[in-house]
Amino acid sequence: MATLTIPKLLPKEELFDKVIKSIQNSGRNVIVLSKSFPLRIIVSDSITQEKLVVYIWNISQGGKTRNPYEYRIQMKGGSLVVGEDFKTILLGWFDSEQIFVAFNAYKHQTFGYSPSVQVPKQTMDEAANKGIATHTKKLNIVRGQEIVIAFRPEFIIEYIDILFPQYHAAKLMSIEKAEANILANPLDVSDADIMKLSAPRRKAVINVIKNLRERKFQEYIWQLYQGRCAICGLGAHLTEAAHIIPIGGKGTDELVNGILLCRNHHKAYDSGILVINKHYTIILNKNKVSELQSKGEDSMLNEFIRDSRIGQKIAMPTDSRFYPKKEYLIINCKSKGV
Repeated sequence: MATLTIPKLLPKEELFDKVIKSIQNSGRNVIVLSKSFPLRIIVSDSITQEKLVVYIWNISQGGKTRNPYEYRIQMKGGSLVVGEDFKTILLGWFDSEQIFVAFNAYKHQTFGYSPSVQVPKQTMDEAANKGIATHTKKLNIVRGQEIVIAFRPEFIIEYIDILFPQYHAAKLMSIEKAEANILANPLDVSDADIMKLSAPRRKAVINVIKNLRERKFQEYIWQLYQGRCAICGLGAHLTEAAHIIPIGGKGTDELVNGILLCRNHHKAYDSGILVINKHYTIILNKNKVSELQSKGEDSMLNEFIRDSRIGQKIAMPTDSRFYPKKEYLIINCKSKGV
């Protein structure tokens, strides 16, 4: 059973900062248009940008007459602004576990003097443990079902980009029971679970699961290697998880199929300029280098190779259970002709 917690309540400015910093830490740029409630921001990367209108309240216990394991946000102000040219994000913040909880703004667009929107404590506990969790609840005949999504701050872009369009961008009335079961534990889903979905929903849910799993993979590999490139040691949040056997080549999201690399060494590894053998030694693919030289595509390559610790071992996780799997390294070397 979930443990009861008396949550800390933050002022609005701190709640806004939680949203902004979480987005920035996920690699996106944020331009603040207004911090006069609601928060209005533009979120962008090198390709796209979009406007968000963010309503956020503290999550508190449900009150004396409610289930003690039910928590809520208490909304004030009369109505939410929703539109077609921006995303309206409705959030709660549970400071005790550092968790966001997202609700469907369309289903709570208008409200009375002191309305509340609920989330079970168990859902927040699962999100704190696994990264993300959902709860499906029936509202009423008019508003139908709602998918409540709890997530740690590092999953905020996955919510904005992937989950929001699927479940919070309109007045979704209901979802299949099989999909609700998948969403209850979206990071631990089998192929058999996916096949229970109707064909129209299968592709959409597969896309959701794929993106969430990739985020989990990135997070865990980053932790195992303490944020530093296994080849050169670079940190500074310039690293990313690389699959030894690519997903497209029937690789998996097992942690033993991952290595943390800086962006340049990730590209060099994927392209086959560098490989890592079963002894965890960094090997230069001379055939690939010759090919680049013959095409005149080797600018500054010698300097890059010099700094790549050829012939030395990669940095390894402290826990030997998560060392790169030797079988996967052998397969990768063979695929690169080494």
